[in-house]
Amino acid sequence: MVHKAIVFGLLLATTSALAAPMEPPSDGKGGGNRNHHAGQQQGDEKFERLAQALKLRQDQKAPTRRILEEQRARARQMQGEQREQMDTIHQETLKRLATILDPEQVARFDAFSQAVRMRPPPPPGEER
Repeated sequence: MVHKAIVFGLLLATTSALAAPMEPPSDGKGGGNRNHHAGQQQGDEKFERLAQALKLRQDQKAPTRRILEEQRARARQMQGEQREQMDTIHQETLKRLATILDPEQVARFDAFSQAVRMRPPPPPGEER
């Protein structure tokens, strides 16, 4: 499981870093926010570094970017689905623990597990 999480994290990080956002984030008013332009520029710069490293021809750049953007979108969708599954498992665990622990202990467990979930993952090759 740890191996899958590391591979998934690396895949998401790689595709996120190399592909520029497919659509601008919304500020809730129908327009993109100011940070979008900086993020777009950074994504463009990273993609150009990749293009140079791979020595992409001009006719290869657009299809390569499209593939990376599609992969990024798929990875984000999978990440969302995985998060939903983890939330379901967590809620089921709380219900089961509530049959054994008192309410204060359940609340402590919930707070503890939330704190652990918020920590960034360890670097590849290291386990918690």
